[in-house]
Amino acid sequence: MRLIYLFSVFLCFVSCASNEKHTYEVENQSVELLQHQKTYVAGDKIDLSFETESTNEIYLLISNAFGNSVLTPIKDKNKLHFAIPKNFSRKTGPCHWILVANGEQLLKDSFRIEPKTSARATLETYFGPRSITAGIQDYSMLVNVTTDPFDNVYPEGTEVIFKSQFLNSISEYTVPSKDLISWKNIYSTTKSGRILVNTSFKNITSKELTTIVFPTLGEAFEIETDRNHAFADGNQIMVLRSGIIQDKYNNIVGDGTMVNFIIKNSKGAILKSMAPTINGIAKASILHPSEKEEWQIDAYITGAAKSNSLSINFDTAITDYPYEFSENNRLITVGPLVSFMDQLVPDGILIQLEIFSETGQYLETKKVSSIKGLGKIELPKEFYPDGSYRFICKAAGIIKEFEVTFDEE
Repeated sequence: MRLIYLFSVFLCFVSCASNEKHTYEVENQSVELLQHQKTYVAGDKIDLSFETESTNEIYLLISNAFGNSVLTPIKDKNKLHFAIPKNFSRKTGPCHWILVANGEQLLKDSFRIEPKTSARATLETYFGPRSITAGIQDYSMLVNVTTDPFDNVYPEGTEVIFKSQFLNSISEYTVPSKDLISWKNIYSTTKSGRILVNTSFKNITSKELTTIVFPTLGEAFEIETDRNHAFADGNQIMVLRSGIIQDKYNNIVGDGTMVNFIIKNSKGAILKSMAPTINGIAKASILHPSEKEEWQIDAYITGAAKSNSLSINFDTAITDYPYEFSENNRLITVGPLVSFMDQLVPDGILIQLEIFSETGQYLETKKVSSIKGLGKIELPKEFYPDGSYRFICKAAGIIKEFEVTFDEE
């Protein structure tokens, strides 16, 4: 309980601690501090000795950045020796003390502990962000903290050497510490690549740290197409390819930059294909149309760049097609569909049959895909009772109209 009481008294007085020396009488006996050293080095052995004739229990209360503690003395006749614990003596900054007896303050004072600069220092070095964009505005920050063996920061103004390397250029800077740290902004370059940095102090160096300079946003670029022929056969693949895309500093944009190829056909419909860049080139593919078309092609890097415009024409591959009805007209066969060399078209050509009643009312659109050049559409009696109907058949952009009467009586 006595120690708790003494510690409470200490907390009341420590905030008012000063460098003035005070002497009090205890039972008509004075207490005197035997040494008056005001500065120590972290890690030094620190003893505070007092001379007194008092027989009272005397304690020393200490406080610094590490914390607070109450010390009991080692008595040697009329002398009291207080050994400051290592965890206190290794922490830099002011250390306040109060000598108390029976809850009364006898003496109070303070001393200062400085970093141990004579020992080997430790460099704590931080660098980031680890990726920046090319140009003259972006940067990474290199930060260094120089500490002694007890993790105390070196005094303000400690000079640390900062070095940076990019391609064939090595730069060196002397940076004094301020507010505990040394720091410098390492600015980006106009050419993409890697910037290497490190710090050094006396004969100690940090490890190598890196930031990557990535290309900035791509600039306007060119596109081209590559196809085997110009026929709209709905089968061949047309390749959409960009030129080498670069930023405004002539750096090739990073791999994976997405390029969107936007295609507008003659009917106003929008088609889209996309591809990431590899070595600055984007390469996408799209299927030929199945009917005569004119495409307007543009490419974009979203929010960054646009390509030139291309106009691509496709000629008709299927110029005409026959159709026939079964005996009762319930089965319509369209084809064979033949292409530009009189070869059967590939499977999958869309055939549409729009059906209207005798009065012109729209009923339904049936869709099939060609197989071996033929498309077959069945019109069952359960859905289409006897009577007259008008049909519009569409295939490969060719439209044919005809009327049919169902009469099975």
